Amino acid sequence: MYAEYLRLCGLNPVEMDDTAAALRCANQADVIVTGIRVNGPFDGVEFVRRLRDGHRAHNTPVIVLTACAFESDRQRALAAGCDLFLAKPCLPDRLVISIQAVLTRGMSNAT
Repeated sequence: MYAEYLRLCGLNPVEMDDTAAALRCANQADVIVTGIRVNGPFDGVEFVRRLRDGHRAHNTPVIVLTACAFESDRQRALAAGCDLFLAKPCLPDRLVISIQAVLTRGMSNAT
């Protein structure tokens, strides 16, 4: 649902089957949106941790969008290095606004 909404908003989301595939092509993304419970050899928090730990996409903004909405989940995701944590239910327009915000923040940090 989110990917389709992003397409309708003129964005070009690329969906990955699992965390290993996402890690392999993360350097091609402008922003990364992941969940916590995702397919692959490691969960979304470990995915973020691996991105931040010397991966060539370590500066790419990461949004964790998840139904795992306990405070401990949020703390784990932030400690791993995500830029923003969004708990479901999350309206698609809020995701778009959040993507724009992390991209704008990233651009202002680059100048």
